[in-house]
Amino acid sequence: MNLPAKALPLLLAALLVAGPLLIVVSALPASTVPTTTAMKRVPQHLITPDPQLGAGVPQVEAGPSSGGSALGTRASGTDPVIVIPIEFQDVTHAGAHNTAYFDSMMNGPSPSVNGFYQENSYGTFGLQATVAGWVRSAHTMAYYGQDGSGVDDATGPIYRLTVEAVQLAHAAGVNFANFDSNPNDGVVDHVVIVHAGGAQEASPNTNLIWSHRWAVIDGDPNLPGDQRLVEDSKQIYGYAMISEDSPVGVLAHEFGHDLGLPDLYDTDSSSLGIGVWDVMGSGSWNGNPRGTSPSDFSAWSKVKLGWVTPIEVTAPLLSQRIAQVENNSVVYRLTIKTASTGDEYLLVENRERVGFDAAQPGSGLLIYHVDDSVPNNDNEAHRKVDVLEADEASAGDTPNDAGDPWASNAVGLGPDTNPNSNGYGNIRTGWKVRNIGAAGTIMVADLSREVDDDLAILKVTHPTAVAVNSAVNVFVTVRNQGARTQPNVNVTLRVFLNSLAPASEVNISNGRQSGPGLNTTQFEVFTWTFTASSQGRYILDARVDLAGDEILENNERLGHVTSLVFVDGFQDDVESGMGLWNTPGQGALDAYRWAIVDDSSPYGKSHSPTHAWRFGYYGGIPNLMRYHYLDSRAISVTGGPLYLVYYQSYDLSRIETPTANETDNASVEVMAGAGPWQRVAFFQGKGLPWQTISVNLTPYLGPTPTTLRLRFNATSSIMPNTGGWWVDDIFLSATNLSRAVAVLPVVSDRTVDPGAEAVFTFKLVNIGDYDDTFRFSAALPSGWTAVLVTNSTSVVPVGTARVPLAPDAETSLQFRVVAATSALRGTVETIHLTATSANDASKSADFVATARVADPLGLGGIQKYIVWIILLGIALIVIVILVDHAKSRKFRGHLR
Repeated sequence: MNLPAKALPLLLAALLVAGPLLIVVSALPASTVPTTTAMKRVPQHLITPDPQLGAGVPQVEAGPSSGGSALGTRASGTDPVIVIPIEFQDVTHAGAHNTAYFDSMMNGPSPSVNGFYQENSYGTFGLQATVAGWVRSAHTMAYYGQDGSGVDDATGPIYRLTVEAVQLAHAAGVNFANFDSNPNDGVVDHVVIVHAGGAQEASPNTNLIWSHRWAVIDGDPNLPGDQRLVEDSKQIYGYAMISEDSPVGVLAHEFGHDLGLPDLYDTDSSSLGIGVWDVMGSGSWNGNPRGTSPSDFSAWSKVKLGWVTPIEVTAPLLSQRIAQVENNSVVYRLTIKTASTGDEYLLVENRERVGFDAAQPGSGLLIYHVDDSVPNNDNEAHRKVDVLEADEASAGDTPNDAGDPWASNAVGLGPDTNPNSNGYGNIRTGWKVRNIGAAGTIMVADLSREVDDDLAILKVTHPTAVAVNSAVNVFVTVRNQGARTQPNVNVTLRVFLNSLAPASEVNISNGRQSGPGLNTTQFEVFTWTFTASSQGRYILDARVDLAGDEILENNERLGHVTSLVFVDGFQDDVESGMGLWNTPGQGALDAYRWAIVDDSSPYGKSHSPTHAWRFGYYGGIPNLMRYHYLDSRAISVTGGPLYLVYYQSYDLSRIETPTANETDNASVEVMAGAGPWQRVAFFQGKGLPWQTISVNLTPYLGPTPTTLRLRFNATSSIMPNTGGWWVDDIFLSATNLSRAVAVLPVVSDRTVDPGAEAVFTFKLVNIGDYDDTFRFSAALPSGWTAVLVTNSTSVVPVGTARVPLAPDAETSLQFRVVAATSALRGTVETIHLTATSANDASKSADFVATARVADPLGLGGIQKYIVWIILLGIALIVIVILVDHAKSRKFRGHLR
């Protein structure tokens, strides 16, 4: 065979070997990196500004309404309203704005304020207003309207205009006793002050008055202390103030506060909040002219006002007919979780452009994600009431357009859509709203929860801190959250000391327990007891096992108990009465007083288990004491170090007030030996979530053994009746508390193609003693990228993600990793994601993700040698050719 003839088949053989490998390298699936989505206080509840003004609400402090009604109680019947128009020395009212004009605005046929409430309550609640004649202030508009440190406060709080208007109206013959429909409380139900001139929310003029809902805190500033405003033996407290030019929507919004509703716009102006879909948001300005056709209340607001009883979806509702909500009290509730602090759920309603909703931008199903444990809509990543917009994937978070309602959408909302039906913390719920029909008076949709098998650890109940060698009781609550009855329930509790390392596990008796079968929605409480024989952090790891469980994130939950040596045995979980404490100077019927409350009390809430101390208003005899004390018994102390630890929640301020002096004071004081009392901690304003407080008392001790007394000291000159100072789990120890973090893997092993995305899931748990914020870092292979999904819609780079958690709180996170396009098939990458305390860099935990680069041909990474294989093949061909050529020449020479 000659050289060309032999080389050709050899080259073909080399290509047959190398060709498939080249194809594997070059014809790889492509993927794109996930895009990153964007994730004070003033007086009163201010109306959100006219959107055409293009400005936010200045310095708004979010918070509950100061309304006279408890939210969640049914508003029914007809409430009396007194309307008092007032003009100024320099600004008089327009001629057309006589008493008949305001009577029509309040009482006339729609569009009127009464018509608005009749429509929204389905005819069960309305208003009957009496309009007084115009009265004239002794001051100018700017005297009341000029802005100072806040809104309308340059010469004092704006409620002083209400004081003047009420006193002038009374002098003109208004009998305020006619406007208290509940004589037991002695407070006028609804007061509306209408001032002459324009409104600041619709103008850049800062000398105008901003429409608001507030209360008369002090009816006579010339007398010491806060004086009630009383006429005809009735107190005038809450009021709404609007301009003579204000449209119906402004007053409809302010009356919502009167009934107990909060603002649902974003009061820090960083987002739109609920947008145009509730009069408590920017929907108060719907219509043309602006505000003449305000949005109806959202499903959430109607439920809270008692006008709608939501239909709980407990089984699939397929092709469900959903009537328009404007004239049918039909709302569906899809529960995500229930909790004592507030439930989380979805609400579904059919909103059509009829009645006051005629000015809405679109029609269809509105789906809301609600978390009643959240106080307001200021945090766009975790709102109280969030509209899940149908066009959110394309239009972003903009709840003010025609694309927000869901209509003619077969895919609808589910775990796999954007937005999705996940709960906060990115917990999969399984809820689906599918096969959504066309918008109309009757819409059709499937409401279902496709979760057949799901056992969940709802909570792990345990003490906060115990003495060394004490028994620790642990209660683990398990619930069947799937549709299928589970015949066997197996729960395991593991206990670790100071870390989750296997060597740190503590042996406990009966660590694995089996319970009876659970029907859907049933729950069972499992109990363990162990002895905390050492000082340190006992980490509790409760897990329920179920083959085929569809929601793995809720199968495991951590908690922790701190074991300490208490100084002189001083430790109080407030479950055994006031034996360690006394309240000097306090009477049993004092209006403001210290008392032990339990979780079922009107103002009761505890840190653990069910009782806490609270200072606040209970009703009774006024007490002129400036300070109110909760004093401890004498405690024997031999020296330092010494730490006071306790847990607190407080609201010492009126939400309507703008400055720091409009708050009561809370102090923690100590006295060593014979004194004096020394302040060691001081608080003002508001801090409603439970907080861990640790105070180093060592500097306050003398050089020799002594006795120590503790004192919690509060004032009560500003505090609203619903406020207070809650204190629980109080102890003294020579050891301070500390921070800690743990990671629970959920999905840690994935197969991924080069250039494609792998999604890992884990739970982050704060097992430390303080509120903490965690940051992240990842060690990625070259060319790989990653992001974190910190809740259902927030995708952020790993390095910029921040996750705040309270002690023992947890959240589920997604770690989305995109492999390099050059990743070698058959290789396995181990990726470490580290979560670190932002307050203590020594406290961290690792999530270890295993990414297996797909190898469908079983080549085991051989493609990285492809170049050498090709070169070797060519070299072998050359060698074969040369050897063959040499042999041919030798053979021919021998013949000669």
